[in-house]
Amino acid sequence: AHISHELRTPLHTVVSAIESAASTPSAGDQLDDAASAAGHLADLVDKLLLIVDTASSGVGGVATIDLAELMGSVPSLHSGDGGSDRVQVRVAAEAPTQLAANESMLVSAVDALVENALRYTDGIVEVEADVAAGRLSVAVRDTGPGIDPDQLPLLLEPLRIVPGNSARPAAGFGLGLPFAARAAESMGGRLEVSSGPSGTTARLDIPVASDVRVGKPGGSRRVLMADDNTVNRRLTVGLLRRLGLDVDEAADGPEVLDAAAAQPYGLILMDVRMPVLDGREATRRLRRSQGLATPSDVAVVAVTAHTGTGEREACLAAGMDDYLGKPFGLDELRAVTSRWLGDQPADEVASR
Repeated sequence: AHISHELRTPLHTVVSAIESAASTPSAGDQLDDAASAAGHLADLVDKLLLIVDTASSGVGGVATIDLAELMGSVPSLHSGDGGSDRVQVRVAAEAPTQLAANESMLVSAVDALVENALRYTDGIVEVEADVAAGRLSVAVRDTGPGIDPDQLPLLLEPLRIVPGNSARPAAGFGLGLPFAARAAESMGGRLEVSSGPSGTTARLDIPVASDVRVGKPGGSRRVLMADDNTVNRRLTVGLLRRLGLDVDEAADGPEVLDAAAAQPYGLILMDVRMPVLDGREATRRLRRSQGLATPSDVAVVAVTAHTGTGEREACLAAGMDDYLGKPFGLDELRAVTSRWLGDQPADEVASR
């Protein structure tokens, strides 16, 4: 957990700085390269930590997701591999639109499965999602050469080299499938892999619900950003303003409570590790408070570089509603603010 924190805190600063500079026309292709490298490193850290942490369990970080929207975004994640044309997504017509699930974990698991499928076929990769009896099933099918049944267990072993054949050369299956398997387990589900002459299918099966709390329509749209790191706070405030939101800042827990007493907020982004009074205790006190300008049930989102086992659960147990792991960029921030405040304007207010 400490190593994760030390890696993620400066990486978050890099990602945020890239997001802020992206609106500068003179930045050129170097920003795109840097953003890609930083994103890849963050994804790699996530995969390695989850694989190492074999005790990882529990849903954690649950929030409301739009299944059709989430699945519809999958092809664009693989545009560099021709995924925009090669990945076909279908969501069962009878599947509910709104679900409660760990969005970031689910997207990462599906992303890993699609990436693996694209690697071993030049044809179409099919992604099908359905919900039945409180469980979400996401099947990713490729049309590449199959794998011998006795070799299937090797697919879930990190960095394992699976013996090849004339149709499918020997290759390391890297971290993708092992990560997806651990991610499924951490969400209380499982990953099943089957294969035959016409291709391979990897199927995620996880429990989902539909009763998670969401933001209250008609409330304040003002945001309070709490973080003791001045640079991170300034960069995040800049991103929030690009989303057209009014934002105030706080550097520790007491400043959060003082601000909440004086100003009505619709959302508080709360850094967890702050001096004087940390984010979890500040949230507990806020929930017990009466007579503040900000209602005691205001949406509070934990913002932290700690993403190990138990961190999400501890934040939710303290009264926080959602969880945003560092590093994050504009898209992740937009998803969280939209979830709790409603949709932002279509055009970002980049000049603010």
